[in-house]
Amino acid sequence: MIGFGFGEIAGATFLGYLIDKYGSRTATFVNACNIAVTIVVTLLSIHKHEFNYLTYVMCFMWGYQDGGIIIHTC
Repeated sequence: MIGFGFGEIAGATFLGYLIDKYGSRTATFVNACNIAVTIVVTLLSIHKHEFNYLTYVMCFMWGYQDGGIIIHTC
């Protein structure tokens, strides 16, 4: 869950900056890419079926995409 927390902070900070700098349309595309990457990492982690570095990456990506979507929808 530490990875999730770091991802949440990083995703919210990055997407907030992106929205302010480039607008909502670009942020929507980045959010869609983040969701796709999160799905791929999750499927890889499920396929491996063991607790390793990919588990930490998966937790980080879930937090990253969650933080980005929350910032974008508020």
